[in-house]
Amino acid sequence: MSVSHSKKIGTVGSDNWNSISRSEFPELSQVFQQIVEKNNGKGRVSQAVKRLCAVAIAIQLRSDALIVITIKRAIVSGASRDQVKEAIGIALMMNGGPVFEYGVRALKAFDTFNHKGDKSNG
Repeated sequence: MSVSHSKKIGTVGSDNWNSISRSEFPELSQVFQQIVEKNNGKGRVSQAVKRLCAVAIAIQLRSDALIVITIKRAIVSGASRDQVKEAIGIALMMNGGPVFEYGVRALKAFDTFNHKGDKSNG
């Protein structure tokens, strides 16, 4: 990870773009928030699995901001480092080699934001 990318991982978060999008696009933001709430609610798929899917998609999209947001939410939902590694593997399977670079970013984001110190294999 380059220096500029590691700085992005450490400083990018959801608050800035959320506040800008709410002020610039209030109607769209409201609709988007309803979609988020609907998909984050209880369902047949656990929150951890939903978050891991989101991590894999963030990697696919090569978005540092989404990687940070989805990793933080995956940690809160109880996802382990090894589960994040599996999600990276699925993203790789679906997109090939370029995923490795962003997969490493996601793993570094997990290590940065995981305050439990989980580096276990389980």
